Amino acid sequence: MTTHTLHKEVGVFDAHADLLYTVVREHELGNERVIEDRFLPGMRAGGIDMRVAPIYLDAGQARESATRLGLRMAESFHREIEQTAELESARTAKEVESGAESDEVTLILGMEGAEPLKGDLAVLDTFYRLGLRVLGLTHSRRNMAADGAFFEPIRTGEPGGLSAFGVDAVERCAEQGIVVDVSHLNEPGFWDVIEFAEGPIIASHSNCRELRDHPRNLRDEQLHAIAESGGVVGINALQAFLHGDDPGVETVVDQLEHAVDVAGVDHVGVGFDFYEYNLEYMSPAERAYMINVSAADGLGEDGDVGNLTPALLKRGFDPDDVRKLLKWNLVRVFQQVLD
Repeated sequence: MTTHTLHKEVGVFDAHADLLYTVVREHELGNERVIEDRFLPGMRAGGIDMRVAPIYLDAGQARESATRLGLRMAESFHREIEQTAELESARTAKEVESGAESDEVTLILGMEGAEPLKGDLAVLDTFYRLGLRVLGLTHSRRNMAADGAFFEPIRTGEPGGLSAFGVDAVERCAEQGIVVDVSHLNEPGFWDVIEFAEGPIIASHSNCRELRDHPRNLRDEQLHAIAESGGVVGINALQAFLHGDDPGVETVVDQLEHAVDVAGVDHVGVGFDFYEYNLEYMSPAERAYMINVSAADGLGEDGDVGNLTPALLKRGFDPDDVRKLLKWNLVRVFQQVLD
C-alpha cells in the first residue's frame, strides 16, 4: 500500500476547526454554501473527512449577547448541512460509526468556551437538542465555568479551578452524552475535570509542555491522566504551541511521538486548529490578541494534511498506528461517549 493510498483509505478526524466563525459571517453577508465553496476542496485534498466544528466567540462577542450569537452559529451549522449534499452531521454513536465509513464529510457541533451557556444548565440542554456533542469549557480567558490558560498573565485575581457551574456542566455532559474538552483550561480546572468527569475526555487541540513550555500545552502527567480516562489528546499545528525556531511537519510529528510515548498510541489524535481564514473578520484588537496563529510550515491548511502520513511512516509508526492517530482513536471516544 502506498503512502497516498493509506492516507486516502484512512481519512482524518480533525478534532478542532473554527470554520463556523467564518461561515456565520458569510451568511450575514448573504452568501450560502460556504463550507462547500471555501472549505470542502481543501478538506478533500487533505483527506479530512470528519471534523469537530465548534461555536467560538471572540473576546468582544463573549461580553455581548453570547447566547444569541451561539444560537446563530448553531443555525448556520445546520443550514450548511442541509444545503450541501457532501456534508452530514453526527449526533449519535451510530452516526459517528457510519460517518467514519462514509464517503461524505461528517461534522460534529462543538463549543469552545461556555459563554453562550450563561451559567444555565437548561441552556446546555437546549444546545444539546441542537446537536452539541463537544463542550470545551473555556477559551483563553475566564468565564462562568472556569479559568482559561491565559496567553498573558492576568492583572487581577488568581486563576482557579472549575466554578460550581463548571462542575455541574461536566456532570451534565456525562448524563447527556457530550464529550468534555479540556483544551484551553488552566491546570486547576483540568484536574477538576479529571475528578468530576465520567468516561473519556479529550484535549481537542493541545500540545506537549515537555517540548514547548507554554500555558496552553499539557504536562506529561496531564497527558497520562487523559489516557487513564480512556480519552485522546489532539495535537495542534499552530506555531505558537510548537517548539523550535521554524516549526514544520516534523515538529508536529515530534509532538505526536512524545504524546504517544507518554499516553500510548491509543490516546493520541490530531486537532490542527487551522485559524488564519478567520482573521479577515476580526477587529484589529482581536487579531492582535490571537498571538501567532500561523500554522507549521508544510502543515498550514487543510490541503497540507496529506503531508502528515508519510512523515509518520518515516518516523517509524506502522500503518495501524497511523490509522489510530489520524482517525480511529477519536472515533472510538466519540462512539463511547455519544452512546
